[in-house]
Formats: sequence, C-alpha cells, structure tokens
Amino acid sequence: MYVNARERLKTYKSFYVRAAGIFSQEDPEFSLLVYTDLAESNALDSGTARALSRRLSAEGELKLAATLLERMLEDVPQEPQTWRDLALVYSRTGELKRAKECYGQAIEQSGEDLHHILTEEYARLEETLLDGGRKIDPEIDPNSDLLIVLNWDTDYTEIDLHVVEPSGNDVYYANDESATGAKVYHHTAPFGPEIFKLQKAPAGEYKIFVEYYSQDHTSIAHSSVVEVLVYQKDKKDRIRKQTYSRVLAAAHEQPYVATVRVAEGTEKRRE
Repeated sequence: MYVNARERLKTYKSFYVRAAGIFSQEDPEFSLLVYTDLAESNALDSGTARALSRRLSAEGELKLAATLLERMLEDVPQEPQTWRDLALVYSRTGELKRAKECYGQAIEQSGEDLHHILTEEYARLEETLLDGGRKIDPEIDPNSDLLIVLNWDTDYTEIDLHVVEPSGNDVYYANDESATGAKVYHHTAPFGPEIFKLQKAPAGEYKIFVEYYSQDHTSIAHSSVVEVLVYQKDKKDRIRKQTYSRVLAAAHEQPYVATVRVAEGTEKRRE
C-alpha cells in the first residue's frame, strides 16, 4: 500500500511525514525507512538531512546520524544548525571533544537569536567535561520542568512556537515571558530552533501550536516539515521525551500539535 501511494505522492512532504507517523508505533524501523525516502525525494537538502538525523538519533542510530551530518557539512558548511545537531549527536555518543569543536563552529557562525541557545548548551557540555563525565544531552536544561523545542526544514521561512498555559495565557514571540516564569527564545532566522522553557510548571494542561508566520517562496512545494520535541520532568525528576511532526503548507496556518499535562505536585517538589 505504501509503495503504491509513494509512486503517486512522492513529491509531497506531507505524505512521508504522515506515513512515518502511522508506522512509528507499530514498526519504528519502517517509519525510519519512510523518512529516508523523504530525504531521497528532496535530494537531501540540509533541512531534510537534519530532520532525518534527529529521527536517527531518536531511534538510537547515533553513528549513522553523525555520518549523515558530517557529509552534509562537506557540501554546506556554513549552517550553524547542522553544526549544532552534530554537536548534540557527539555529546550523546560521548565524543565530547568533537562535540566541543562542533559547538565552536556553530557559535562562530550563529546570529544573535541562536547565539544564546548555543552558549547555554556549550556551557552544559563544558561542565560535563570538567566533571569528567562521558555523555550528556546539552539540549536538556536540568533546571526546567518543561522544555519544548521547535525545528523546521525550510530556508526563507519563519515558524513560531505557541504554548498556551493552563491560565489561557499564550506564550510566543510577542508575549515571550509569562508570570509563571516561562520564556520563549524566538528565532527569526531559518530552520530554528525556537525554545520554550519553564522551570517550575504549575499543574494543568499546556497546549502546543505552531504558526507558519512566513513561507519559503523559493521552493516549488512551499511546504515545511516541523518537528516539536517535548522534554517533561515528572515528580521524581525523570525526563520524558516526546516528538511530534507536522507539515505546514500555508502562511499563517496555526495547527494544534499536542497537549502536555503537568500533574499536581510537580512544581512543589523543588520547594
């Protein structure tokens, strides 16, 4: 069924993302194969390569993810997001010195929006190195109950992260700080990441949306694949990670992504 549909819909990103989502629970390996088909259909542009590498990382294929990103940097060495993603992969494999080199390249090439995110992650890596640690995920802020990371795969595109708190307050670029202490780190350059952080999360439901603020008119398809990573701490400080993908095709489209539920008592455990 998938093969037949692919012949008819092979130029549509939405087909691959939705197909991968369908297979992700019952057959993760086939879901990964679908993402590989997506990469091949788009001649492995850097945005698609990063999306595929993140999927490989999620499936534990860290060496393959690193190889993919290293090859992409041979062709397109000037994108700090690729250096960042490679630094994250090497941090997770324990190759911390190489990760440090990659962060150095990313910071050197980054603009103001991305610089703050990179320097925070780099500081976590440095601390691990000084403590003699072997592996780390610098993307995770150990002080945050809720961390939401938005990435997307198209250039000349701006996509915004919206998180509606239990109070109904919408935290996003124009309202980037909340009375709860939540903050959105807005990224106006292509690809992201855009990050929502909340150190002590009040109990309730947090609804996640993304907005296709402006689209890539240099692309024939105009669609953009977005990936939302959610890192959530429970009452015992264990971190649970969830990944969501959506395809955006029209400017100012604002689809719902997910609802994160924070249980009573999660905020109080640090007091």
